[in-house]
Parts: sequence; structure tokens; C-alpha cells
Amino acid sequence: MLEVDRATRTISGRAVPWDVVSLMANPKRAFHKDCLTWPEFVPLVIRHDKSLNVGRAIHLESLPDGLYATFRVRHGDPGDRALALAEIGWGLSVGLGSLDYTHVEVMWCTRGELAEISLVPEPAFP
Repeated sequence: MLEVDRATRTISGRAVPWDVVSLMANPKRAFHKDCLTWPEFVPLVIRHDKSLNVGRAIHLESLPDGLYATFRVRHGDPGDRALALAEIGWGLSVGLGSLDYTHVEVMWCTRGELAEISLVPEPAFP
């Protein structure tokens, strides 16, 4: 569940859990703890569509159970839509650039770089 603060126009929550196998992706995917790196600018987009950029990460932190993010959302209709989607239960999904993984029934990320994080209606992870 995401936290939305309309006054500060922020959305916060877990972007990806560590060591949990995805429910929906085919093939199944999972991320080892601290396998992800990120550039200075990580956009927040809708449904992995980079033309629907609605904000950017202002804080990313790896905690024992996953990667957590806080996003500042743009003013205007697209940003307002993003806040509303987060409020009604949409979740987060990571989009990756480079990726190293092992694959035996599940693609286990051993090293990857975030390209974006998306608001999606049905995240692959609980």
C-alpha cells in the first residue's frame, strides 16, 4: 500500500521486495537484497510509459525487506492523476536498464540499475 500526501505532492512505498518471487511476471522474477543501483534521477511514470512521466524519486533507500521510494509528483493533470491512482490502490513496479541475473525457474537479479519506477494497477510483487 502506498502513502499519498497531497499537501506535499508525494507518494511513498516499497518499490520492490528483496528475496520474494513475483506473482505475475513470466518468467518469475526476484531480487537479491541490495542488487539494485540507481542514477541520480529516477523518474516516476505510469505503466512503464516514459511519455507519462509524472514525477521523480526524491528518496530511495534499501531496507531489510526491500527498496523503498518517495516521489515528488508534478503539478497539473498528470500529477493529479498519479496521486489519485496511488490513493485507489495502484502499486509500484521497477523498470530496469542493465541487468545481471541467474535463471533456474526464477530470474534472480544479482545486479541491476533502475531506469524508472512505475505506477501500475497490478504490481508483480505483493
